[in-house]
Parts: sequence; C-alpha cells; structure tokens
Amino acid sequence: WFGPKVGGDQVWAYSPDRGVSPPASQWKIPYDGPVDATFTVSSSGGQAGGQHQGYNSAEDWRRNQADGERQRQEARRQEEERRRQEEMQRRRYEEEQERKRQEERRRQQEELQRQHREEQERRRQEDERRRQEQTAVLKIRNIIQRVRSVEEDGFPAVRSELEGTMAQEGWRCGSYQSKMGEEVQQAIQQATERFQRAAEQRAEEERKRKEREELVAALLQELSGLVGSAEAKVEALKAKAEPLIEKDGLTTEAAVKQAHAEVNATKGDAHAGCRACTDFLISKQKDVEEAKKAPEDLRIQLVPLQRRIHEAIRELAVKGGAVEAAILKAQRKQKATKLTEKRATLFTKYDKDKDGLLNRDEITSYAKGEFNFTVSDALLTRIMKLHGGKDGNGVAQELLQRAKVVIGVAREEEMCRVRKERAKQRLIEIAAKKVELQQKIAEVTQAVEANAAIVDEAEGPVRGLPEDLQRTLTGSLAEAEKFV
Repeated sequence: WFGPKVGGDQVWAYSPDRGVSPPASQWKIPYDGPVDATFTVSSSGGQAGGQHQGYNSAEDWRRNQADGERQRQEARRQEEERRRQEEMQRRRYEEEQERKRQEERRRQQEELQRQHREEQERRRQEDERRRQEQTAVLKIRNIIQRVRSVEEDGFPAVRSELEGTMAQEGWRCGSYQSKMGEEVQQAIQQATERFQRAAEQRAEEERKRKEREELVAALLQELSGLVGSAEAKVEALKAKAEPLIEKDGLTTEAAVKQAHAEVNATKGDAHAGCRACTDFLISKQKDVEEAKKAPEDLRIQLVPLQRRIHEAIRELAVKGGAVEAAILKAQRKQKATKLTEKRATLFTKYDKDKDGLLNRDEITSYAKGEFNFTVSDALLTRIMKLHGGKDGNGVAQELLQRAKVVIGVAREEEMCRVRKERAKQRLIEIAAKKVELQQKIAEVTQAVEANAAIVDEAEGPVRGLPEDLQRTLTGSLAEAEKFV
C-alpha cells in the first residue's frame, strides 16, 4: 500500500507484489482502480528523519503490514461513515425540500380551487344575468314580430302590449336595453309606414282597376268590330264558293279562270279580315291579359269573341280549301281534255286509212315523224303482239300511249348501244395513241443516254485538273449558259 498525492488529493496506491521492498511499477491508483503505468517508485540514497529505515525481520514487516491494513480498513470505515452521514443529510435536505414543494403545491392547488369556485360563481351569476336578459329580449322581440305582421285593425292592441312589456321588462335587458328601445320604436314606425303604403297601394289598385276596365271595354268594342267585319268577308267567300263546290259548273277554261280570280279576291279579303283580328290580339296581347283579370261581366265578353275569330278562321280554311280543290279539279279536267284532244289529233294524223287503228306502216311513220326513229321489224312485231288487239291488225287510239312507251324504250336502248360503240372506239384510239407515245419516249431515252456518254467523255480531262480551276471553269460555263 502507498499513499501518494494526485492533483492535491491523497489517494491509496496498491501493488499485489509481496516482496520486501516496494516494486518500481504495476501500482493501482486508486487502490480499486486499474494499473497506472505512468506511476513509478524509485529508491533514494537516504530517508527523512523520523521515517522508517527498514524492517529488522519478516515478523516486523508482517506486523507493519497488519497495522497498515487495520489503518486502511479504519480509514475506509470512516470514509464510508462520512459518506453515509453525508447521504443521510442529503436525503433529509431533499425530503425537507420535497415537503416544502408539496406544501407549496397544496397551497397553490387550494388557491386554484378557491379561484375556480369564485370563477364558477361569477359565471353562474353572469349566466343568470344573461338568461334574464335573453328572456326579456326574447319576450319583447316576440311582440315586435307580431307588430311587424299585425293587420291595421289589430295594431293598437299589439302596440299597447309592446309598450307595457318594454316598461316592465326593459331594465332586465341590461346592455341591450337601449338597443331594444330602438327596435321597439323602429317596429312601431315601420308598421305605421306599412299601413300608409297599404292604403296608398289600395288607392293605386283601385285607380288601375278603373283604367283597366275602361281599356278592356275599348278593346272589346274594337275587337268586336273587327270580328264582325271578318265574319262578313268569310260569309261572302262562302257565297262565292258554295255554287262552285256543289254544282261543279266550271266547264270552260274561261269560266275556270274567272272563278279562280273572283275566289282569290274574296278569299284575300276574308283572310285579311281574319288576319286583322289575330294581329290585333297579338299587338294587344298585354291588354288581352289585362282583360282576363277584369271583372267577370267584361271577361265573359272576350271568350265569345275569341271563339268567333277561331270559327271564322276555320270556315276560311275549310271553304277556301274546298273551292281551291274544286278549281284545281276543273283545271285538271281541262288539262286532261286538252291532252285527250291532242292525242286524238295525233292519232288521226297518222291513221291514213281512217280505220281507227295504226297498222305497221302507220306505226313506222308515227315513230319517224314524232321521234325521228326507225322502227325495226322485230319491234313492230312486238308492238303488234302487245297492243295490236287479238288479231294484231293495228294499235287502237287508247293503246297508242303504251306503244309510245315501247318505242321510247327501244330508242333508249339504241342510244345506249351507240354510246357503247363510241366508247369502244374511243378506247381503241387511246390505245393507239399510247403505243405512239411509248415509241417516242423510247427514242428520247436513247438520245439522252447517248448525250450522257458524250458529256462524260468531255468531262474526263477536266476531272484531273485542280479543284480551284474546276470551279473557275464551272463558273465560266454557267456565265456562258446565260447568253445561250
């Protein structure tokens, strides 16, 4: 064992060596620490006075070692006792501090609880005050709402109730008292103004009602005149149309034209009269809508007038259509008569023997004269077979149209054949032209190939010249080509 001073503090050093003299190294500093390789012990020539000069025997050394061990154990015990006392003092100090902290926390918690109770009481009082305010405000506003919707005859009673409630409950409104006073005054003023506006509106509606009745009366009077005029014109059209429809007396072309002109004039007048009624209703649509809101005695006069207008328009359409159909029928009849007469004249023209039939020679003359078409024997045979009667002697007048159709089909077939022949001839000409062009292209190709060989032969000596000289010659050649 050894007690050196390290950094101003004395510590115990220990070596497990059991030799007589202390070893020079391998000391543990402190005694329970690791070996300190930097600590060495060396012998000096002499020792200080009063220090131990050596041991007389091994027994003395052992006693000395035992005493040293007891001293070390005592020192350790004292050190442990000191540490234990210090630990106990530290713990007592910490316990005291913890007690003070707990006491402080308890005091703070009690203070917080007290403040919380005071805050809850304050909030309860505030909630109670607010509840009373809201109750009073709601009570007053309910009556204000009634004031805003009450009729004029019930307004005085509701106003008295509102003023009495405001006098009783106004002080409970707290901070809303002044605002509620303003709302009460505003509600009373608005109700008064509303009643004034209602009175003015009723007066205005009465004035508009009278104006509307006057307007509707004038409208009905004017419309009645237009409807009467339209009905009279439609009746005139019916008077003109009924003889033409019922008697079918249009036998001549002049009568058809005259009837058509007269009916068109009368129909135009009737149409103009009905159109005047409808235009009047359209232009006065706003007034007509107002008439529907008029009193019943005026409103019921409008419906019959509208019904009469629709009836007049329907009669115009029916009679006008019927007379137009009668005239169209007469015109078609006149046209058919003319066509029949024309066909009879044509048939008589080619019926040379006047037997009422067109024989083979007469059919040939008919086709040549009318269509410039020569009828073949096969076609004549076919016509006679189809339309020449049982004996095939000739075509009667009523069958001439069918024979005309057969001739027309034959004409079309002949024209198709001619067109095909022309197209075939055209293809032959195009093929010949193509062969001629191919020959010319071959000759031109041979000439170009021959010229290319001559050009290559001429350019051969130039390719061996320097590039700058080639460019010069090329530029000169280009300049020369401009003047060629």
